[in-house]
Amino acid sequence: MKKAYILLTLLLFSFNINSQTINKLDEKNGFREFKFGTPYSAWASQLIIIRNSNGISQYNYKGNCCQSFMGVKIDGIALEFDNNKLTTITLMFDNNNATDVSYKLKEYSNIKGKIVEEFGEPIKSNSNTNEGKIDDYWLGAKVAMNLSSTYQGYKVGVQNVLIIKAYKNNKNDGF
Repeated sequence: MKKAYILLTLLLFSFNINSQTINKLDEKNGFREFKFGTPYSAWASQLIIIRNSNGISQYNYKGNCCQSFMGVKIDGIALEFDNNKLTTITLMFDNNNATDVSYKLKEYSNIKGKIVEEFGEPIKSNSNTNEGKIDDYWLGAKVAMNLSSTYQGYKVGVQNVLIIKAYKNNKNDGF
């Protein structure tokens, strides 16, 4: 009985720690100065349009913020706005060694390790070597994050990308 009590206590303690860790994702509510819900006008002079459709606009960010993510060089940042409110942040990582698959997989592993330290283990991981794609997902109550690595052919190489997205968790949606 005493062993069962200790096991239950440890299980609840580890669940509580993981819950507190993933709550950091919601607390950050974005990435550095990019906070979800912020209007387009906050960065308008530093954005170049990629596409605009049905009230959703995507832009490349050309400002000086955010040259690295947890020590890994960022090559580009895309911001997506829904009805002029920031909803998605996409970080594209260093493309200098994109054709060196081994280097890019180590970079992915390094980024994932740092995210795990900050937010805990991903809720889901996919690795499909036939398609050349790896994905890891973290899910808070208001923010979702996807780290992916995609092989895009021998001339282009591998692209590591982190997508951070605001979302509404509709647990009472009938499903």
